[in-house]
Amino acid sequence: MTEIRTVSPRSRPVTPQVRSLQEFAVRSPRSNSDIGLRKPDTRSAEPQINAVSAPESPWPQYQEALELVSDAAQAMQIMEDHSHEIQNKAFDLMQCARSDKLAASEQIAALQERLTASEAKAEGLARQLAEAELRAQTVQEWLSRLMETINTAFAFHGTRQAGHNRTAA
Repeated sequence: MTEIRTVSPRSRPVTPQVRSLQEFAVRSPRSNSDIGLRKPDTRSAEPQINAVSAPESPWPQYQEALELVSDAAQAMQIMEDHSHEIQNKAFDLMQCARSDKLAASEQIAALQERLTASEAKAEGLARQLAEAELRAQTVQEWLSRLMETINTAFAFHGTRQAGHNRTAA
């Protein structure tokens, strides 16, 4: 993951003027919410302002200000680059999720088709089973009738032969 840096890549010493400005900003009694609502306390700030305004020439102050602006611009650029990286990753993840959803939807549709075909086949097999059971029952009835007929015929034939044997003896 990219680390956001707010420090300039070029290293330069902090001048006493910049240090006193930083100390002044830290010690200032004003908060960010009341900027412009009340007047600054100039009595406590005068020694720091005098320390800042006492450099040899005005150019170092401008150069420091420009360097601070440049550092802020670089920090903003780094944050913007990081933001673009995050947006690109989010877009890639969204595309991946969409393709996964599409693949899952296609798989669900295929499984639903297979389920419908399986249900139709099960109904067909149930019909065939019912027909086979009906045929088996019909065959059982025919076999029972045939058995009765055979038993009756043998019984009649057996009694007739027994009656023939008695008359012959």
